[in-house]
Amino acid sequence: MRLAFRDLIGSNELEAFANGAIKIDKVLLDAVAGLNKIEDPAKKAALAGEIFGRDWRDALQVMGSWKGEVGEGPITPEMAQQAGEFNTSLREVKSELERVFVILAADLLPTLQQAADWFKQVADRAAG
Repeated sequence: MRLAFRDLIGSNELEAFANGAIKIDKVLLDAVAGLNKIEDPAKKAALAGEIFGRDWRDALQVMGSWKGEVGEGPITPEMAQQAGEFNTSLREVKSELERVFVILAADLLPTLQQAADWFKQVADRAAG
């Protein structure tokens, strides 16, 4: 899927998204704009299928009329804004959990190594 997004929006924007510099709503809007520019139906279907999976036809129907802005309908502009904020919060939580894991790992690894060494010694004595 990464290759399909790179084809539609470019590697710089994809890297910026991966690093948290831009939000998912911009990436999706740019991907939709890119899909709408593709005239070759086979290429459009291949990229859409790679991005959206087997329900790509339903997604393309919606995107065919979407000109890059979220309007009134099932997904309101407020919902899109909230989704972007939620995505940012999830990234922040993930970053904090990774930081906590590294701290815990640094504290626990010496103790876990001692336990592993002890089990190895016990096993060696039992075998020998």
